[in-house]
Amino acid sequence: MRTVKQVNLEHLKILLQTVHPEHDHLFSVVMLAFITFNVVTENELADELRLSVPTIKRWVRGKNLPHRSIRPPIHKFLSDKLDNLSRQS
Repeated sequence: MRTVKQVNLEHLKILLQTVHPEHDHLFSVVMLAFITFNVVTENELADELRLSVPTIKRWVRGKNLPHRSIRPPIHKFLSDKLDNLSRQS
């Protein structure tokens, strides 16, 4: 039987595979989902990308969007986090 955590990780993986980094209106939704399900924190994203936490918060809330050039590294970071968590489950 799968746990709730495993199901959430599977859904996040599908979401990440479905949303291309070029999709402006969905990219914030992806980041919010990863934060909501405790896959990553705003602080971790900020540290990884060498940006401020307020910048990440603006992205997550949809007030601003990350520049298209930084979206692929965000996508890769989130994908790697998911893979690591999936292996641990």
